Amino acid sequence: MMRSGLHRLLIVLLTLCAGCASLTLTPPLSPLPPEQHPALADDLSRESLQLALAQSLQALDRQPPPESTGTDAKTRAAVVAALRRFQQILAENPAPSELYAVITQEFDIYQAAARPATSWDQRMLVTGYYEPLFDARLERAAPFIHPLYGPPDDLVIRKEGGSQANAIGRLQQGQLVPYWTRTEIETQGKARGKEIAWLQDPVDVFVLQIQGSGRLRLADGSVRGVHYAARNGRPYRSIGKYLVEQNRMSLDNASMPRIRDYLAAHPQERDSILRHNESFVFFRLDERLGAIGSLGRPLTTGRSVATDAAFYPPGALAALISRQPVLSQRQLSDWKPLSRFVLLQDSGSAIKGPGRLDLFFGSGPEAEIAAGNMRENGKLYIFFLKRHPPGPQFRPAGSPMAEDQASGPRVPCRG
Repeated sequence: MMRSGLHRLLIVLLTLCAGCASLTLTPPLSPLPPEQHPALADDLSRESLQLALAQSLQALDRQPPPESTGTDAKTRAAVVAALRRFQQILAENPAPSELYAVITQEFDIYQAAARPATSWDQRMLVTGYYEPLFDARLERAAPFIHPLYGPPDDLVIRKEGGSQANAIGRLQQGQLVPYWTRTEIETQGKARGKEIAWLQDPVDVFVLQIQGSGRLRLADGSVRGVHYAARNGRPYRSIGKYLVEQNRMSLDNASMPRIRDYLAAHPQERDSILRHNESFVFFRLDERLGAIGSLGRPLTTGRSVATDAAFYPPGALAALISRQPVLSQRQLSDWKPLSRFVLLQDSGSAIKGPGRLDLFFGSGPEAEIAAGNMRENGKLYIFFLKRHPPGPQFRPAGSPMAEDQASGPRVPCRG
């Protein structure tokens, strides 16, 4: 994914935070002793878990060699071995107690590192994202006057060997320089000629860029998929955080519905607020529907999560413990425990550091509302077979991370 208050809609937009106050070192990860194992439970169907497992395995089977993806060969092999063994175990349809007994016997459990502010109990910041649906047209015709762009011809993306990061920019006198900002793209026509669809509302365009993929309903009622293709490489800046800093709203109220309400009530401020975020996402149209993660495979509702691939191995099997929204008549009415197996199948430019996780809630109005309200503490546990441990890259000892970087929102898989 690669990868918002109606959040992903925008707690994504607003997962507020992000400074880079000071650097600290991430400790090496090691298996938990049995007495510290979490009380595992799974609140979703076995069918969805089997589907998500299959997607991870298909993605890893098709990936290029590990040295070109930033994951060391031993860790990648360990991820695949754990997935295959877990798939075999599920095929035997064990009762929950039997499943957890086998896990204890055969798997080591690693707890993901916490955000520094909560390191005392290893909690992560868990947010949500979803796949939006918007009315659109393939040709410009009022009121559909706000474009989605495909990648411009002058956008250069260079793979940095042995790293998850790409160098992104444009060539100027033979030198790679930063690509145009959101403001320059929107006001100076820097992507003109690459329009692939048109929406009615620039806020919808912005939201779609935050989510990274979505569905477009055309005039004839047909629906097309639209997916992340590239980004301009500029830093993501939360407009929710910006509005709080400008005293336009409080931290507690900085949800996507409130942001939409504010922008609608202050149209003269809308463009400058949206352009506070320099990051810009380019798309591709696709007949396939459904969100696609950074592994290049469809995401599974409730099972797929986005994490920072610099810290956690893509495709891995894990367990997430947190809270989730309860909806009544499409409104938040309560909270309930969340405990389930998940797969690390997405990433994003705003999901940075070991203390951030974004949970995919699916598509539709209820997914939008649930994702928009999801901003909870949580714990993540990653599974490897005892006989097939991960490689040294899974233990990022000495890897610097920004002390507060864990709280910024993310652009799915892509950034």
